[in-house]
Amino acid sequence: MSSIVGHALISSAIFARKHEIKSGGAAFMCIFFIGLGISPDMDYLVYWVFDYQIEPRVTHSILFCFVIGLIASCAKKFVLKNTFISVSHGLFYMASFSHLILDLLVGVHPMPLFWPINSNLIKLPFGILPSAGHIDIKNIYLWRNMLIELVILIPVSMLISCKLKAILFQRYKAMRYVFYITLVVGMFVGFSLKR
Repeated sequence: MSSIVGHALISSAIFARKHEIKSGGAAFMCIFFIGLGISPDMDYLVYWVFDYQIEPRVTHSILFCFVIGLIASCAKKFVLKNTFISVSHGLFYMASFSHLILDLLVGVHPMPLFWPINSNLIKLPFGILPSAGHIDIKNIYLWRNMLIELVILIPVSMLISCKLKAILFQRYKAMRYVFYITLVVGMFVGFSLKR
Protein backbone atom coordinates (compact mmCIF):
# COMPACT_ATOMS: atom_id res chain seq x y z
CA MET A 1 0.00 0.00 0.00
CA SER A 2 1.06 3.56 -0.61
CA SER A 3 1.82 5.73 2.42
CA ILE A 4 -0.55 8.19 4.05
CA VAL A 5 1.83 10.95 2.93
CA GLY A 6 1.47 9.90 -0.71
CA HIS A 7 -2.33 9.75 -0.47
CA ALA A 8 -2.45 13.16 1.23
CA LEU A 9 -0.15 14.71 -1.38
CA ILE A 10 -2.15 13.52 -4.39
CA SER A 11 -5.60 14.29 -2.93
CA SER A 12 -4.48 17.81 -1.93
CA ALA A 13 -3.09 18.27 -5.47
CA ILE A 14 -6.51 17.30 -6.85
CA PHE A 15 -8.04 20.08 -4.74
CA ALA A 16 -5.28 22.51 -5.80
CA ARG A 17 -6.01 21.71 -9.45
CA LYS A 18 -8.80 24.28 -9.41
CA HIS A 19 -8.30 26.15 -6.13
CA GLU A 20 -5.62 28.12 -4.36
CA ILE A 21 -5.15 27.71 -0.63
CA LYS A 22 -5.26 31.35 0.40
CA SER A 23 -7.83 31.32 3.20
CA GLY A 24 -8.95 29.30 6.19
CA GLY A 25 -11.94 28.00 4.21
CA ALA A 26 -9.69 26.80 1.40
CA ALA A 27 -7.37 25.12 3.93
CA PHE A 28 -10.41 23.36 5.46
CA MET A 29 -11.48 22.17 2.00
CA CYS A 30 -7.97 20.90 1.29
CA ILE A 31 -7.98 18.93 4.58
CA PHE A 32 -11.40 17.56 3.60
CA PHE A 33 -9.90 16.35 0.30
CA ILE A 34 -6.98 14.75 2.14
CA GLY A 35 -9.56 12.89 4.26
CA LEU A 36 -11.24 11.66 1.09
CA GLY A 37 -7.92 10.45 -0.29
CA ILE A 38 -7.10 8.57 2.90
CA SER A 39 -10.62 7.24 3.61
CA PRO A 40 -10.20 3.77 2.02
CA ASP A 41 -7.61 3.03 4.72
CA MET A 42 -10.29 3.28 7.42
CA ASP A 43 -10.12 -0.51 7.64
CA TYR A 44 -6.79 0.02 9.44
CA LEU A 45 -8.61 2.19 11.98
CA VAL A 46 -11.14 -0.61 12.56
CA TYR A 47 -8.24 -3.02 13.09
CA TRP A 48 -6.35 -0.72 15.48
CA VAL A 49 -9.42 0.24 17.54
CA PHE A 50 -11.46 -2.98 17.52
CA ASP A 51 -8.75 -5.52 16.65
CA TYR A 52 -10.95 -6.72 13.78
CA GLN A 53 -9.51 -7.46 10.33
CA ILE A 54 -11.97 -6.71 7.50
CA GLU A 55 -11.56 -9.38 4.82
CA PRO A 56 -11.76 -8.84 1.98
CA ARG A 57 -10.68 -5.22 2.35
CA VAL A 58 -13.93 -3.83 0.95
CA THR A 59 -12.78 -0.28 1.64
CA HIS A 60 -10.41 -0.79 -1.28
CA SER A 61 -13.17 -1.32 -3.82
CA ILE A 62 -14.61 0.86 -6.55
CA LEU A 63 -18.00 0.76 -4.82
CA PHE A 64 -16.60 2.08 -1.54
CA CYS A 65 -14.75 4.95 -3.26
CA PHE A 66 -17.87 5.80 -5.24
CA VAL A 67 -19.98 5.88 -2.06
CA ILE A 68 -17.41 8.07 -0.28
CA GLY A 69 -17.39 10.45 -3.27
CA LEU A 70 -21.20 10.46 -3.27
CA ILE A 71 -21.36 11.24 0.46
CA ALA A 72 -18.90 14.12 -0.02
CA SER A 73 -20.88 15.37 -3.01
CA CYS A 74 -24.14 15.28 -1.00
CA ALA A 75 -22.41 17.01 1.93
CA LYS A 76 -21.37 19.77 -0.47
CA LYS A 77 -24.89 20.16 -1.79
CA PHE A 78 -26.86 19.97 1.47
CA VAL A 79 -24.63 20.45 4.53
CA LEU A 80 -21.47 22.36 3.55
CA LYS A 81 -22.96 24.30 0.65
CA ASN A 82 -21.49 27.62 1.79
CA THR A 83 -18.01 26.17 2.29
CA PHE A 84 -17.72 24.24 -0.98
CA ILE A 85 -19.34 26.81 -3.28
CA SER A 86 -16.84 26.54 -6.14
CA VAL A 87 -15.77 22.89 -5.78
CA SER A 88 -16.86 20.65 -8.62
CA HIS A 89 -18.53 17.37 -7.65
CA GLY A 90 -16.15 15.37 -9.85
CA LEU A 91 -13.16 16.37 -7.70
CA PHE A 92 -14.65 14.52 -4.71
CA TYR A 93 -14.72 11.30 -6.72
CA MET A 94 -11.22 11.90 -8.09
CA ALA A 95 -9.85 12.30 -4.56
CA SER A 96 -11.37 9.05 -3.28
CA PHE A 97 -10.44 7.04 -6.41
CA SER A 98 -6.86 8.34 -6.29
CA HIS A 99 -6.33 6.03 -3.31
CA LEU A 100 -7.05 2.92 -5.37
CA ILE A 101 -4.79 4.07 -8.19
CA LEU A 102 -1.83 4.71 -5.86
CA ASP A 103 -2.29 1.38 -4.10
CA LEU A 104 -2.49 -0.43 -7.44
CA LEU A 105 0.77 1.24 -8.52
CA VAL A 106 2.53 -0.35 -5.54
CA GLY A 107 1.84 -3.78 -7.07
CA VAL A 108 2.13 -5.71 -3.81
CA HIS A 109 -1.20 -6.00 -2.01
CA PRO A 110 -4.19 -7.38 -3.93
CA MET A 111 -7.48 -5.50 -3.58
CA PRO A 112 -11.13 -6.55 -4.10
CA LEU A 113 -11.71 -3.77 -6.66
CA PHE A 114 -15.02 -5.12 -7.98
CA TRP A 115 -16.53 -6.17 -4.64
CA PRO A 116 -19.44 -7.11 -4.12
CA ILE A 117 -19.94 -8.18 -7.76
CA ASN A 118 -16.70 -10.12 -7.74
CA SER A 119 -14.52 -10.78 -4.69
CA ASN A 120 -11.42 -11.70 -6.69
CA LEU A 121 -8.35 -9.87 -5.45
CA ILE A 122 -6.56 -7.78 -8.07
CA LYS A 123 -3.04 -6.38 -8.19
CA LEU A 124 -0.78 -5.21 -10.95
CA PRO A 125 2.05 -7.59 -11.96
CA PHE A 126 4.53 -4.73 -11.49
CA GLY A 127 4.99 -1.81 -9.16
CA ILE A 128 6.15 1.75 -9.66
CA LEU A 129 5.60 3.07 -6.15
CA PRO A 130 7.29 1.53 -3.10
CA SER A 131 5.19 -0.03 -0.36
CA ALA A 132 4.74 2.00 2.83
CA GLY A 133 6.11 -0.96 4.79
CA HIS A 134 5.79 -1.65 8.49
CA ILE A 135 4.86 1.55 10.34
CA ASP A 136 7.61 1.90 12.91
CA ILE A 137 9.70 5.03 13.43
CA LYS A 138 12.85 2.85 13.63
CA ASN A 139 12.09 1.06 10.35
CA ILE A 140 14.72 2.37 7.91
CA TYR A 141 12.79 0.94 4.94
CA LEU A 142 9.76 3.04 5.86
CA TRP A 143 11.80 6.23 5.50
CA ARG A 144 13.62 5.04 2.38
CA ASN A 145 10.37 4.07 0.69
CA MET A 146 8.69 7.33 1.68
CA LEU A 147 11.57 9.28 0.13
CA ILE A 148 11.31 7.28 -3.12
CA GLU A 149 7.54 7.77 -3.11
CA LEU A 150 7.92 11.54 -2.69
CA VAL A 151 10.49 11.74 -5.51
CA ILE A 152 7.84 10.16 -7.75
CA LEU A 153 4.68 11.79 -6.40
CA ILE A 154 5.84 15.40 -5.97
CA PRO A 155 6.27 15.80 -9.76
CA VAL A 156 2.98 13.94 -10.32
CA SER A 157 1.19 16.24 -7.87
CA MET A 158 2.63 19.23 -9.72
CA LEU A 159 1.29 17.86 -13.00
CA ILE A 160 -2.13 17.44 -11.40
CA SER A 161 -2.05 20.96 -9.97
CA CYS A 162 -1.97 22.91 -13.23
CA LYS A 163 -1.46 26.30 -11.57
CA LEU A 164 1.64 25.21 -9.69
CA LYS A 165 3.14 23.61 -12.80
CA ALA A 166 2.46 26.71 -14.91
CA ILE A 167 4.03 29.06 -12.35
CA LEU A 168 7.12 26.89 -11.95
CA PHE A 169 7.67 26.27 -15.66
CA GLN A 170 7.12 29.90 -16.65
CA ARG A 171 9.59 31.26 -14.11
CA TYR A 172 12.27 28.60 -14.46
CA LYS A 173 12.47 27.07 -17.93
CA ALA A 174 15.22 24.61 -16.94
CA MET A 175 12.90 23.21 -14.25
CA ARG A 176 11.06 21.28 -16.95
CA TYR A 177 14.10 19.06 -17.44
CA VAL A 178 14.76 18.64 -13.73
CA PHE A 179 11.08 17.87 -13.23
CA TYR A 180 10.85 15.13 -15.86
CA ILE A 181 14.26 13.62 -15.08
CA THR A 182 13.33 13.41 -11.39
CA LEU A 183 10.04 11.72 -12.25
CA VAL A 184 11.64 9.15 -14.58
CA VAL A 185 14.51 8.35 -12.18
CA GLY A 186 12.07 7.99 -9.26
CA MET A 187 9.82 5.66 -11.25
CA PHE A 188 12.82 3.57 -12.35
CA VAL A 189 14.02 3.22 -8.73
CA GLY A 190 10.49 2.37 -7.57
CA PHE A 191 10.08 -0.18 -10.35
CA SER A 192 13.41 -1.85 -9.55
CA LEU A 193 12.55 -2.47 -5.87
CA LYS A 194 11.93 -6.08 -4.82
CA ARG A 195 8.23 -6.95 -4.51
